[in-house]
Amino acid sequence: PFSNSVVMANDLFRQGVAAVLQEWEALDIAVKNGFGGSFGVEKARWMEAATVQYFQENDNLEDDEVEDFLATVVNQEFDTIVDDGSLPSVAKKLCWMYAHCINGQEDEVRDFVSKSKPCSMASAVVQKQASPQPEGDSEEAMEPEGQDEEKEEEDGWEKVTYKKRR
Repeated sequence: PFSNSVVMANDLFRQGVAAVLQEWEALDIAVKNGFGGSFGVEKARWMEAATVQYFQENDNLEDDEVEDFLATVVNQEFDTIVDDGSLPSVAKKLCWMYAHCINGQEDEVRDFVSKSKPCSMASAVVQKQASPQPEGDSEEAMEPEGQDEEKEEEDGWEKVTYKKRR
């Protein structure tokens, strides 16, 4: 039932959503600082798919509707309220991209996707500090392992692993 051009437009829109969300500094900070718990990277990937689905299931979305959707998802999944002023521009980019994809104006979207650069804010990763403990206390603290243990995933997200320290 779907033509080849519709399938290609959907695939391009998925790539565009991934590019926009991976460039979004507020989401990047939430993921890297563990605001989404230990599954932050997976939640960010899920958010990409959920955003595509939101556009596919709703007709004629306005920027403010997309902004509300993104704010709700980030709040629920990352326990974060985005107040840096970035939500309107992220929502506007997504709406622009979707309109171009469904209207067959895919070259501009391809250009945007090819020029996008995922955030790389390794300096913003918060190092969790162990609180002072009395000697002999066997409570374990979680510490980031170090820069060499950070692994950048294929899609641009960076996964930070933790080890237990006694």
